[in-house]
Amino acid sequence: MEIDRKRIQPLLVAFCITSLLLTGVAAGQDDDAESAGSEEVQRQDAEADQEQSADLERITVSATRGARLQQDIPRSITVITESQLDEQLAFSRDLTGVLEMLVPGLGTSVEGNINSQGQDQIRGRRLQLVIDGVVMNNDLVDFREEFLTLDPESIERIEVIRGGTAVYGFGAVGGVISITTKNPGVGPPRLRTTLGMGANPSDFSESLTWNASQEVSAKSGPFDYRLTAAYEWYNSKFDARGDRIPSERSLDENKDYSLSGKIGFDLSDLQRIEIGGSWYRYEEHDRYLSVGADPVAGIVGDAVQVPVGIQDLQTLQFLEQLGIANEQPPKTLTTQIYTAQYEHADLVGSRVDVNAYFSERDNDSVTFLLEGPAGIEFGRNKTEFERYGVRLTIDTPLSWFNNSTDLLWGIDYEEVDYRQPVTYESIGPISPPIEQPGFAQFVQLDADVTDRLHFSAGIRHEELTPTIPDFIVVPGFNLGPGSGFEEQFVEGGEFELEETLFNAGVTYEISPGLTAFGSFSQGFTAAEVLRAVRFTTAPSVNEAANTGAQVVDNYELGLRGQVGGLNYSLAAFYTESDLGTTFGVVEIGGQQLSTVERAPEEVWGAEATLDARLADATRIGGTVSFQDGHRRFEGEDWERLPGNRISPLKVTAYLQHAFSDRLNARVQALYSGSRNEFGSDNKNTNEGDVDSYFRLDASVDYRLGNGTLTFAVRNLLDDFYVPAPLQAKNIERDYIAAPGRFTTLSYTYDW
Repeated sequence: MEIDRKRIQPLLVAFCITSLLLTGVAAGQDDDAESAGSEEVQRQDAEADQEQSADLERITVSATRGARLQQDIPRSITVITESQLDEQLAFSRDLTGVLEMLVPGLGTSVEGNINSQGQDQIRGRRLQLVIDGVVMNNDLVDFREEFLTLDPESIERIEVIRGGTAVYGFGAVGGVISITTKNPGVGPPRLRTTLGMGANPSDFSESLTWNASQEVSAKSGPFDYRLTAAYEWYNSKFDARGDRIPSERSLDENKDYSLSGKIGFDLSDLQRIEIGGSWYRYEEHDRYLSVGADPVAGIVGDAVQVPVGIQDLQTLQFLEQLGIANEQPPKTLTTQIYTAQYEHADLVGSRVDVNAYFSERDNDSVTFLLEGPAGIEFGRNKTEFERYGVRLTIDTPLSWFNNSTDLLWGIDYEEVDYRQPVTYESIGPISPPIEQPGFAQFVQLDADVTDRLHFSAGIRHEELTPTIPDFIVVPGFNLGPGSGFEEQFVEGGEFELEETLFNAGVTYEISPGLTAFGSFSQGFTAAEVLRAVRFTTAPSVNEAANTGAQVVDNYELGLRGQVGGLNYSLAAFYTESDLGTTFGVVEIGGQQLSTVERAPEEVWGAEATLDARLADATRIGGTVSFQDGHRRFEGEDWERLPGNRISPLKVTAYLQHAFSDRLNARVQALYSGSRNEFGSDNKNTNEGDVDSYFRLDASVDYRLGNGTLTFAVRNLLDDFYVPAPLQAKNIERDYIAAPGRFTTLSYTYDW
């Protein structure tokens, strides 16, 4: 659903008025609201500080759908608290920039690129992004844009679990990134205002970016709420040589609007209902194309300005001849998520959660040319993606066995609908519409076998039933000069993808502060079934889609623990699949089109983390990630997996020191290694050489009254480099340098 700017402004005004009214109503119920609010600020700030040093025994992980102690989960887990998120947002408002620094096994950021290649994989396998229990991935035809979904100011917590899972499914083959948006407030009304700006010193006026957000939360009796509105204006970015960075595939030259909130009501001490929603819109306001790039030679392109909403210079020239080049609408992406949850803490001895959800994602792409039966035409490609469903989760203690054993079980149902209409006169949809109902049942057992040994095991049975109607392969792709293809009618049909998945694992406390863990887990995905169908030459959907779903086996062994102020972990992993999935490119009719390559695969690697408190005021830490993998097509030898699957060596480190109760400073570094597996003159997509680079960031924040003033510098040394995923991608239009030195200044005030 598209919402224009004239409708956005009244929504923002209404939000602000509602915030003030709600604050006034709740404030009127407590004469001491002001002093209590100040105490609440101090209490929450203290809790945030404690989160940094919390030991493993006290950290619970909700991404398991039932709160579990981190020490009892037999696989690698990263928990990012709100305070850690705030630290990283000082450097980059892009969520992928946060994750690259804090999550081992995840690749380096594409630094503002809309497509999240590099961070769409965990340990070389496709990750699943979950927001408040709603899966955001589109595994029918994957554009890897799920991170462009919500404003980071609305996030309270991020949990990352490596490996497949029995409790989420529907595409979780490499791991789950679970985002929890901020929960309703506690206590009297509280408002939080954040204002920020950033710029490249090389061209301050052209690069000036600013953002603002307003949050209000409170609890009065059984009723509580939290509402957040945010707006951000991105201007140009410049690389370390002072050159403007092209914006056609990035988060530059655009504006973002965001609204989110949760409203809850305690029906009793045991029962609660909560309704949540978020709306996010990305819209470009200027556009710069990349011209003259050569990835093999290591040459980045020049930024050439064009009117908004135009794909390339050829399209621009065609539209200029028609006199309508400046009349194209901008590229936009709009996401909506709505949830309704009911909780009962003790229903016949079990905790019961029912979560219903609906999400919608509309993408209006740029104008481009296509040759069809009527000759050269111009038009726009749109995508409409909907997901709705319900999850039932029941957590049953098995007290008859022992007091530390419980059974998590439930049922999931959802339906995914996808449409890709176009605005051409004589060309049909690029992809046929598809509906994919999904049904799953799962059960997960957790038990303390002894005081030191914890065991868990689970099973999930999942069924997907994609349905595609009769369609004609788009003539513009399979019919054209020299294409050798004729118009192709494809008979529609329904087919079933079904799999039973298992997982099991143990943790064993070798000694106080040292725990060993090991696990086996499986993941399952439809493997972009629509991408395999939409350009087919087969006569029917059933023949075209007969490529099989992807099942991934994950194995992991590791150690983790805590000694005094030192937290550490070390893990090695191995994954395999008989029919792996890699995003590739094929040339049909003179055009480069995306496709899916299927082959047996193996991926392996190791990770380590370290966090230490050297003194009350000083902390250091970091991560190390290594991964590699290969595949084998039928009749051929094993070959290395391409760069869109395997990230090079990644090392991160930080030093943080509190000079006083008010003044805090942080320095952090990222090293991305090289990966040159395919030859320096290789021009194949996703097989580019990757050179190493180093980036240093620094920040300082000062507590000023009830607020915090933060100054940060990303790429402090102003180093020139191309992000590793874009080097590996090896495509001219995407070979874009990272921003040079970028400074930000922000102020957050709690009312």
